[in-house]
Amino acid sequence: MATLKKIEIAGYKSIEHAEIELRGLNVLIGANGAGKSNLVSLFEFLSEVRQNRLQEFSLKWGASSLLSYGTKVTRGMQTRLTYENEPLAFTWGIHFTPTPRDSLIVGEEMFEIQMTNGSQSLSWGPRDRGSDLIQQIGLWRVSDSSRIEKEMANAGMSLIQHADKWGVFHFSDTSATAGIRRRCYKDDNLKLHSDGSNLAAMLRALREADASAYQRVLETIRQIAPWFGDFVLEPLKPNETDVLLNWHDRYSDNVFGPHQLPDGALRAMALIALLLQPWKDLPSLLIVDEPELGLHPAAVCNVAGLLRAAALRSQVIVATQSPTFLDEFNPEDVIVVDREDGHSTFTRQDPERLKDWLEEYSLGELWQKNVMGGGPF
Repeated sequence: MATLKKIEIAGYKSIEHAEIELRGLNVLIGANGAGKSNLVSLFEFLSEVRQNRLQEFSLKWGASSLLSYGTKVTRGMQTRLTYENEPLAFTWGIHFTPTPRDSLIVGEEMFEIQMTNGSQSLSWGPRDRGSDLIQQIGLWRVSDSSRIEKEMANAGMSLIQHADKWGVFHFSDTSATAGIRRRCYKDDNLKLHSDGSNLAAMLRALREADASAYQRVLETIRQIAPWFGDFVLEPLKPNETDVLLNWHDRYSDNVFGPHQLPDGALRAMALIALLLQPWKDLPSLLIVDEPELGLHPAAVCNVAGLLRAAALRSQVIVATQSPTFLDEFNPEDVIVVDREDGHSTFTRQDPERLKDWLEEYSLGELWQKNVMGGGPF
């Protein structure tokens, strides 16, 4: 499995400059405003770039809000992502420049594929205007190059497409008008939306395609909400094109609507459906912001277990504010986010440094005592 080993960032929001080493499982902790959500949003931003929606995204938010302390202070931003899939390493670097319209454009883009032992490499860049990277690599694959170069280009193609399979999820909005509580098109089921707004369509498709996986979802939901019976996911009349997250109580045959689900239970349902979908359908990089929001401590532990299991097949980044949630992970999984002189820093925890402390305290307690940093003081 291709793994994102390192991300280098300069000039993005509160991140003036950072080099972050990533593992299979990465748990971000820190005070409010430290920069956890900014790192999460960077992956959303880069996903929009891969989907050729940079202009729409940057015009919506404005370059002045995306660059560190605005365009008068920061004249551009850079990102550099390094993947590994033995025996190859792949680097994608991109520089963004603000425009007079307060949007961003790609100033320069470079790509490099090399053997991890350093014996051979291929590179592309700066990117030709109007030419997609996959097209450029495709041309290399049919060019008069050596067999090893063509194999490297083939591998580079799959690594590039890794970024097209990222999934960034925020299930925080469970208000009366939230998408997750409203009807959705029944065939909008290729992948779960970032806000869970097509959860009903996804569950309906899972029930039809993999009944055992659907039952696992139901059983796990009942561990958190013992009163829950099943979903009622039949298309709505008269047109029968939409579905709603209807359900019934295990003690009653009455059908209830999504507006009658508690906020915490609704978030838990979205998380469980996301994490228990078939392995092949999981995003290559799974990013979840504050999954503990509104959950009972026992439910928090269940969700943490599901995330650990998902990290066996996908790379996982999760941002949390919960000491209870943090207790479910190992010290080496934890990245502490602090704000120093107005800029975010990211520090991977050293298990050896915390070894003596952990004989008497849990990780969550050490965070609360500010032993690891990540506090507001």
